[in-house]
Amino acid sequence: MNLYSNVTMKHFQQPQNMGELQGDDVAFAKVGSLPQGEVIQLTLQKKDPIQKAAFKAYGSVATIASCSWLTSWLEGKSWQQARNLTVQNIIDELQLPEMRRPAAILVLEALNKALDNDSKRS
Repeated sequence: MNLYSNVTMKHFQQPQNMGELQGDDVAFAKVGSLPQGEVIQLTLQKKDPIQKAAFKAYGSVATIASCSWLTSWLEGKSWQQARNLTVQNIIDELQLPEMRRPAAILVLEALNKALDNDSKRS
């Protein structure tokens, strides 16, 4: 039996929206740290609805898959819909095992920071 679902493995093996968006209309967030073993950089267009999102990440299967799923899910969503996303939504969509909850928490932290940060790069 595999630890990860087919959905998770698809997003891990063929991640969507890897990279970084540039421009004045881009919100930015960076969370995690290399010593912790997980780093996520998330960029998204500040337009409402969100038209494009991208990520760069270093981390586990669950982290990479969660970033890929999130950036795909965000396209076409309003900022309010993005704010309403929960850790449990990510876990349910990817069918992540409970022990991988920290990956979903970190991805949601990146999203919330991007939504709050505007385009300040920190």
